[in-house]
Amino acid sequence: MTHAELKTALVALTGRRDLGVNATLWLNAAQRQLDALTATVSGNGRWQVDLAENAWQIVLTNCRDVKSVWVTSTDGRFLLKKKTIEWLRSYYGYEFGSDDVDSNVPIYWAVNLAIDQTDPVDAYAHDADDLVVTPLDKKVLVFMPPADGVYTMTVFADFFTPNLVEEADETRWTGTWSSLLLFTAAHLAAQAIGDREESDRWAIMAAPLLQDVKNMQAEEGSPFSLVEAPIPEG
Repeated sequence: MTHAELKTALVALTGRRDLGVNATLWLNAAQRQLDALTATVSGNGRWQVDLAENAWQIVLTNCRDVKSVWVTSTDGRFLLKKKTIEWLRSYYGYEFGSDDVDSNVPIYWAVNLAIDQTDPVDAYAHDADDLVVTPLDKKVLVFMPPADGVYTMTVFADFFTPNLVEEADETRWTGTWSSLLLFTAAHLAAQAIGDREESDRWAIMAAPLLQDVKNMQAEEGSPFSLVEAPIPEG
């Protein structure tokens, strides 16, 4: 189903015309909740980018957790070593960047979180001039040394499902699992207005579908944390 079809279906399913304006909000909130409830540690998501010479950081969108980083060139494919920003600061100097470190084949990587504020010079920053300031739903992947040529970087990670924005948008939850998405969105919307009975009803309807997804993940060897749907009292 498309984003537009899901919005119409959510209003029809719940009988709540007031959801028409906020349907996208609840559908995206439901996607995030389903992502969290079915989170894996497999790092099967893949993101690739061609690095320019002297590049040393990239921004990852909708990234939950980076698992491994590789670079490929005409000389071969290399796995980078995971470090912390503190380690890179200690090894390369506090204000490391493309102007401060000789370029070479990238060896190390670390995730640096930056917050969007008026003064970016804080505990998250290592260099105010070079800092990439990002919203909290993004991560800055820093790698050292800076690339000494053109490389293809491949990042294996777990990613959040992209938000539904355009009317024709579709995601991993809008196809086979569109009913689960709708039930979860209805559950959250009912929770928001304090309707416990409706919230529990939608959670119970979503539970077997959610378990199907988890069973499928288990068969594929992807570990996950079980989170049970709430059961009504009495």
